[in-house]
Amino acid sequence: MAASIFHSFLILVASAAQSPAQSPPPTVAAAPGVASNGSAAKGDERICQDEQETGSRLVIHHVCATRTQWAERRRDDRVAVEKNQTQLGLPANPSGH
Repeated sequence: MAASIFHSFLILVASAAQSPAQSPPPTVAAAPGVASNGSAAKGDERICQDEQETGSRLVIHHVCATRTQWAERRRDDRVAVEKNQTQLGLPANPSGH
C-alpha cells in the first residue's frame, strides 16, 4: 500500500515538474460567426492558448481571444510592468527598445 502511494506521489511530482515551455503552441480557431473561407480580417482570427495559473504548477486555463485582444492584453501587461518598475525607480525598458 505504501509503495503504491509513493508511486502515485512520484507520478504527480513528475507531471508537475514539466516545464510550461513544453506546452503545445497556440491553436488557431475560427471566431464565431466567421466564414471558414478566410474572409475574416486578420485581427479577428481566434487564437487559443493554455496558460498556467500563477503560483501553481498544476492549474492550467484554456484561454481563447482574437489576435487584436491578445495584442491589447500584451500591451496592457507591458504598461503595468513599466508602471511598477518606475514606481520602484527601475528603468522602464533597460534594453533600450
